[in-house]
Amino acid sequence: MSLRKSLVLFSSLLLVLVSARPAAAKDAPRSFSLSSTRTFAPGESVKIQLLARNVPSLEFRVYRVKDAEKFFAGLKDLHSFGVQSQSPAEQIDQRTWIERLHDFKTDLWWRVRHFFRSQFTDDARDTFREGQGKLGKRSRVVGAVSEFAQVPILNQSQLVARWKLETPPTLVSETQQLPIDGLSSGVYLIEATDGTYKAYTVVIVTSIAVVARPGNGQTSLYVADRKTGAPIGNADVALWSGGTLQSSAKTGIDGMATLTMNSPRVQAGAEPDKLWILTRHDADAAIVTPWGYGFIGNPQNDLRAYVYTDRPVYRPGHTVHIKAVVRREKGDDLTLPDDKTFEIKVFDPDNKAVYTKELSVSAHGTITTDVNLEADASLGYYDAAAYQNGRRVGGGNFYVEEYKKPEYQVTVKPSAPRILQGNSIQATIEARYFFGEPVAGAKVKWVVHTSQHYWWDEDEADDNESGGEDAGEGEDTGDAEYSFDQADHQ
Repeated sequence: MSLRKSLVLFSSLLLVLVSARPAAAKDAPRSFSLSSTRTFAPGESVKIQLLARNVPSLEFRVYRVKDAEKFFAGLKDLHSFGVQSQSPAEQIDQRTWIERLHDFKTDLWWRVRHFFRSQFTDDARDTFREGQGKLGKRSRVVGAVSEFAQVPILNQSQLVARWKLETPPTLVSETQQLPIDGLSSGVYLIEATDGTYKAYTVVIVTSIAVVARPGNGQTSLYVADRKTGAPIGNADVALWSGGTLQSSAKTGIDGMATLTMNSPRVQAGAEPDKLWILTRHDADAAIVTPWGYGFIGNPQNDLRAYVYTDRPVYRPGHTVHIKAVVRREKGDDLTLPDDKTFEIKVFDPDNKAVYTKELSVSAHGTITTDVNLEADASLGYYDAAAYQNGRRVGGGNFYVEEYKKPEYQVTVKPSAPRILQGNSIQATIEARYFFGEPVAGAKVKWVVHTSQHYWWDEDEADDNESGGEDAGEGEDTGDAEYSFDQADHQ
């Protein structure tokens, strides 16, 4: 094919692509989601996070939940709505040149954007984003809401507010303040629809706060006023797991209550699933979703041991002096154990037991023993633990290394705490003996590492990747103080 024909073919293909672009933009995929990150006090302005793409307008509807316990018990996941599924990844044997060009441009754009973002500090980026947000086109509330009548109201009797929001024809990621007066205490369901799809989030307006402390198959609760911290008595508390009510109670005048986990999973030593605790007092409600691992255990397994050694590091052939302090936990109190003996085990880096012995407990609830390390003992991390009836009740650790005590101290003093990428920085490396004299004529090797900065914010989704890399290194032989310039090794 001649060069002229090739140019004509390429031009025709370019024309087709350009001509097809408006149609693709018109049929661009739509997506939007709602989320909330905290609770609100009665009368406080309620805010939610909106993420939308290619959605010209949304209708919002706010419903008041009448029965909070029934509502939360009916959710499959308290952190999201609907059924979530993951399709298998598409298998592509060979990408077309258009796909490779698209991936190249996407990667190039990410690198350019990431480079310029990294030139600014967090404070500078916050100021810049705030200024741009005031200049750019943002979502705005309008009055009419009738155009989405084809999506029925969930429950007219529980409808609290309804409005329409017009959004820019681009990616929208912003915090939305609901255009209604401060809501009274209660649980609210917020619905958004574009006439075809729907998204939901839950907002809790409450004047109470709950502190939960799970452990050994049960949890202690403290219910208090969120502003004053005063305890709230006669509040209803309920513990749910796996869609089943585990236990319920009322708080005392001290705001305290205890709930017990009756799930067979916990009794079998497994972590409970779909765990949540609901507290209700008059019109107020509060929900807590604690980690399930805190419930694992048996109330009878109340022995605790703190095991430690006289030094953190030993050499092969040294003697390790081990001491364990054993107590029995009863609520918030620690008492002396009734057990007369405990087993002490020491494991080497290969998890092989190198010491096992049944030892007596002193009148003060302590155990002491010595372990003589072999001359050819394995180097690395060692675990020392106390056992009762084959169950580990506590432990500690130490290291075995071929080492010698340091004779001098090295400090690195940079000329500035932070710099912009691409600029130079100077640092002074100083070596001194512990008695104060400088270390002269020492060989110096320096390495500068860079690490990724992570940042999350309600108004922006940052797409930083993890990982790090060496920014530079070098060697030199100098005096006690040595300066280097990082710009020389970019």
